[in-house]
Amino acid sequence: MTVAMLEQRGAPDLILASLYMPYDVPDPPSISFRKLTAWAEQRGINMVAGCDANAHHTAWSSSNTNDRGESLFSYLLSTKLTICNKGNHPTFYNRIREEVIDITLVTNSNNVRVDGWHVSTKCSFSDHCRIVFSINLNRPTLKPYRNPRRTNWNKFSQFARTSKRLLMPCD
Repeated sequence: MTVAMLEQRGAPDLILASLYMPYDVPDPPSISFRKLTAWAEQRGINMVAGCDANAHHTAWSSSNTNDRGESLFSYLLSTKLTICNKGNHPTFYNRIREEVIDITLVTNSNNVRVDGWHVSTKCSFSDHCRIVFSINLNRPTLKPYRNPRRTNWNKFSQFARTSKRLLMPCD
């Protein structure tokens, strides 16, 4: 798992995560991802996570549901994470099969949205396809305001004198 935190002035923080769930480990997701999700939920931090889940579930358009997929789906139902996958284009190809095993998760909130999610048809030089999307942060609009108590009156006076000379008519 790789995690980065996007901190923004005037907008909520956002966790960006990339997660590999090994196919031979039962009951995904990992304890570390569960802890990260709980930590983010406790603090009200939004998250977008790209996951190589190696799990099948019809909820994200796999052709079937396996035990790993059932375990992951049950976990997701207990969190504020939602699945962003759209359509049923396979995210994984090899010479004997193709399947949807990669998922993108996002916090269910009004502050962050995944737009334009799709599986790229361009060559990725891997058995997994690239997943493309944009993150739309609904940032609150900040209204400008002036606090007269914090005015630098010396700087204001200097600016006013300079502006007055610039605005005087020429003789």
